[in-house]
Amino acid sequence: MGPSGSGKTTLISILAGLQRPSGGRVELCGHDLTRMSESDVALVRRRHLGFVFQTYNLFPALTALENVAHVLRMKALPRARRRARRGRLGRVGLGERVGHRPGELSGGQKQRVAIARALAGKPSLVIGDEVTAALDSGSGVAVMKVLRAHVATDAEFCS
Repeated sequence: MGPSGSGKTTLISILAGLQRPSGGRVELCGHDLTRMSESDVALVRRRHLGFVFQTYNLFPALTALENVAHVLRMKALPRARRRARRGRLGRVGLGERVGHRPGELSGGQKQRVAIARALAGKPSLVIGDEVTAALDSGSGVAVMKVLRAHVATDAEFCS
């Protein structure tokens, strides 16, 4: 936490291997990201991280379900495991909106799709930048419960 411009997003980018630090090193699940090639860092990111961006980063032409499924395809999971994990939309209260595209969703709904997408891959670490900023207080509490439940039951830490 901190004021605007204090470096929160920069720190998140460095922790995620999206940006190189000017000094020191960053380790994730036994990998020194600062000594790896960009393509190797991308593989570590794909395997171990889930992202919830401030601006959602949803594909506008894809439905909510397709946005979640896209991450699972990138992980090269078998079809049966992908189907089982797509249910994350229901866990964030969007089970009835799976066929809607981002342009048909409110800001809070887009953020919940982004959260479902981040959790669907069962990441070791979820990195979020203002995860609940676009949500009303009730939805924010619900989303935080989903994130806590992920840590307690679904996270596959550095496996």
